[in-house]
Amino acid sequence: MTFAVSNVGGLMYHELTEGGMTGQRFNEFIGTACRLYHPLNACFVIDNAPAHRQAVNLPLPQNFSVRYLPPYSPFLNICENAFALWKGNIKDSLAEVRDQLLREDHQQRMATLGQLAVQGTAVVTLHRMQAAFRGMQAYLPACFDLDDILMRIKEKRNSSTDTVQLAKLFSCSDLSISALKRIKRLFM
Repeated sequence: MTFAVSNVGGLMYHELTEGGMTGQRFNEFIGTACRLYHPLNACFVIDNAPAHRQAVNLPLPQNFSVRYLPPYSPFLNICENAFALWKGNIKDSLAEVRDQLLREDHQQRMATLGQLAVQGTAVVTLHRMQAAFRGMQAYLPACFDLDDILMRIKEKRNSSTDTVQLAKLFSCSDLSISALKRIKRLFM
């Protein structure tokens, strides 16, 4: 599944494909999204996945641009939140149809899984993408101050108590000056 999400429109476009993402598939996805939203001015903010790196050579309409996030910065990518929501929904749905899937042949199983994947996109709402965008913005001061990004991790000590620990997710001091400038251009 490939998503184009926005803090203004929520899930703008999605595409279900069988197999892994390739540069050609990603370029076709971007091209389709541009055609669907041609009157808008938009910037595709994407991570550094190998297939995404090829989009730099993609001819885009004048009102669209592509900007890359710094390496190892998933906390700045609201698409990561969309995928987490979507995957959680799929896992819940799979539990409900597990027995049915076991009875189906391969072709039926793939059709059922495809339906679940598309239905699962319903959880990628405008409200949730706006919340993800606000969450991303909360990391910007730490990035500019070269602080460490901390992530809450729940640990099960025993059946009655949970403890919360902070673990270093990312050290902003590892960002290069060019990466910091790129973040400022993207979000400021």
